Amino acid sequence: MNVPVFVMNYGNEIGPSAGYFDTATQTYFPKHPSIGGFSSNLTVCLWGISRLLNRGYLPKHISFRDTMEWYKDEVQDDIYGDIIQADDSQISGIDLSYRYPERKQYDPLNIHGNYRRIDYTHITPLIRAYFSPSEAVLVEMHRIIDMLKIDPHYLVSVFYRGTDHWKEGATLDPQQYLSVTNKILSRDSRYKVLIQTDQAQIRDLFLHQFKRRCVFIEELPVTIRKDADSLINLQGVIPDKRRWNIVYMAAMVLLSNSKFVVNHTGNSACWVNLLRGNSEGVYQFSIKGKLYASPWRLFDFFTNIKLYKGL
Repeated sequence: MNVPVFVMNYGNEIGPSAGYFDTATQTYFPKHPSIGGFSSNLTVCLWGISRLLNRGYLPKHISFRDTMEWYKDEVQDDIYGDIIQADDSQISGIDLSYRYPERKQYDPLNIHGNYRRIDYTHITPLIRAYFSPSEAVLVEMHRIIDMLKIDPHYLVSVFYRGTDHWKEGATLDPQQYLSVTNKILSRDSRYKVLIQTDQAQIRDLFLHQFKRRCVFIEELPVTIRKDADSLINLQGVIPDKRRWNIVYMAAMVLLSNSKFVVNHTGNSACWVNLLRGNSEGVYQFSIKGKLYASPWRLFDFFTNIKLYKGL
């Protein structure tokens, strides 16, 4: 029997389909309602899993056969195992008595809000159960670390999203990201910067500002334009999509393991926090370009006061 899965609109209205669950094989086949980007597909999958758990269904397997259309060579390819893997021991430990909020304004993911408010207590077990990095991703992450000669314990990762954020009302001033990064770097001469951005201008700005203390991952595409279509066109000429998927996922895992993260707000940014399992050491800019305060730790609180004064 196939059980349909739906995401929820604001209020209690049923939203668009997010795939289905095959009870015979205990497999969830997520499907993004509008194709969507890489991390947006991961988000829909996580939403769908939480909906299924609320209805008493415990997925044992995930298949990306019907989703991630932009990131496949063949439409019916299942690329789930290329980038992430399920952990049976973690799945068996999921608390089935907990009910995940289903109204978007109370969604535990809070994709476009302050990531310090994410319900990590209940979300992190799902990340470990269904979204653990694949072996290929872990190998790639360590290759990047060795190639760039970086140590995650002394790494300040800057994640700046330029393309299509105008649709969300964002005004992302790169000078603010530079200011925050510079203040973090001033704490320890061993810190280095990893700039991850889809904008060539931003990458070059950071390289110019921090010179030898700044690195980037050459295999990930950048554009000089500010719309998402430019990146989609780049994806169309990528010779090996499987390779690109692994590198991009490895980059997100690396960012999540960094000592500090200067982050934006959006699906990929949220997944850095989800993979991290917390928001400690994360300085997040809202979709309106404002730096969120960090109220949970006294050190972060006073640090942010100083950062605000410098912006």
